[in-house]
Amino acid sequence: MKNNPGHAAGLRSKALRFTLFFGFLTLTAANVQSIYPGTPAVVSQRIFTLYPIRQLVYRLPTYGRLQWIHDHQKITEIFSPEDSLCFQSSEDGIQIQRKRHGTVFFFTECCQKVRLEISPLNDADYFSTFNLTIPQHITRSFQGTLEIHWKQGGMEAIWETDPERLVASVVGAEMSNVSHTEALKAQAIVARSFIASHPGRHRHDGYDFCDTTHCQFSRGADTPPQAEAAAKATQGAILTYHGKPIPSYYSAVCRNLLFSTPPNGEFPSIRILCPYCARWSDRTGALPVTNPFSGAANGHHMGLCQAGCLEMALRGSTYRQILAHFFPASLTHSVNWQALLLPDTP
Repeated sequence: MKNNPGHAAGLRSKALRFTLFFGFLTLTAANVQSIYPGTPAVVSQRIFTLYPIRQLVYRLPTYGRLQWIHDHQKITEIFSPEDSLCFQSSEDGIQIQRKRHGTVFFFTECCQKVRLEISPLNDADYFSTFNLTIPQHITRSFQGTLEIHWKQGGMEAIWETDPERLVASVVGAEMSNVSHTEALKAQAIVARSFIASHPGRHRHDGYDFCDTTHCQFSRGADTPPQAEAAAKATQGAILTYHGKPIPSYYSAVCRNLLFSTPPNGEFPSIRILCPYCARWSDRTGALPVTNPFSGAANGHHMGLCQAGCLEMALRGSTYRQILAHFFPASLTHSVNWQALLLPDTP
């Protein structure tokens, strides 16, 4: 059955509620409200997952109060942009050096785990920025807390941050060169819905998500302003079916046919025709994303077609109309969506 985004053309106001019927599924649009009355929740993601990490360098772009804990020792001190912490994996654990202008003036024996928390000197922001480098490979900025775990043969870096910060990071990574506001909003809601529907996907590994396409690709705090704006504009909005978050997937291009959700029986898997992605490819000659890990143009044929999403946005569709086409399910806001990320209580 072909879905027509024009069915939703009557939406003119954020306050307007409407229902579209696609077989036995409905889409209900509602206002998006703030979900942060107090201290933000936290979600963890393994970063630099595809890199073998033997060495890491940690820096702050501004002065900050750094608390770092290794094994059973806790150190709190003022950290400057001239300072760096160097972490080296050895046969027995992690060795830590603190340097200033290249001179080592602190060194630890091997430890198994390091946790670094930053607070600005004026306590203005809950999450502060740090820079993390794998020498001769990559440098990225992050907002939040860093944990480094020693593993045989290397290290794992775990980033803890505000869930909405992770949403913005995913949008920026998946659509880094996109300026179409409605397409970015649709991507933000799909990314947020994936987080809400897969809480603790790597819980047994010691973190919630990885930064590959097994979960969602992200780039830390190196996020374009338009991606930040899309995440903020849709803050708290997720896709649901009968009150449950939909496992929302997405592909670069679907080649005209895909399914709304995985055919696992929990959510109805609807066949969706997408004539838009071919038109986008013909128009631009390129894919809409810069994700180096997504690889082939075909993707997995489920959920949002990013090329089709961009073509619909270019033709004037709103993000609600885009999502109505690819996900004939319930679009809603939830002030408690982050509670889905918390571990189950006995």
